[in-house]
Amino acid sequence: MLLGASTAGSWLHRRNRATPPEPPRVRRFTLLRTAGADGSPIRYETTRPTGTKITHWVGGRHRLYELTDAQLEDGTYVAEPLECR
Repeated sequence: MLLGASTAGSWLHRRNRATPPEPPRVRRFTLLRTAGADGSPIRYETTRPTGTKITHWVGGRHRLYELTDAQLEDGTYVAEPLECR
């Protein structure tokens, strides 16, 4: 019985190591409280994980945003502003 458990354990260990990691996927974020020249919200594409803080040039200055898992109706994710002035 111990031999069977040892064999199964080593097989699972090798199987897990052989699985390649999933490549990062590109996600689209909508920067809240922003508007482009045409009046539509500004979008930001990245492979960075949620919780990451980014800076983006908006209205003549850099603004800080945090990427979130919240999804909007259009399929984009929310980037919340951290500085409100």
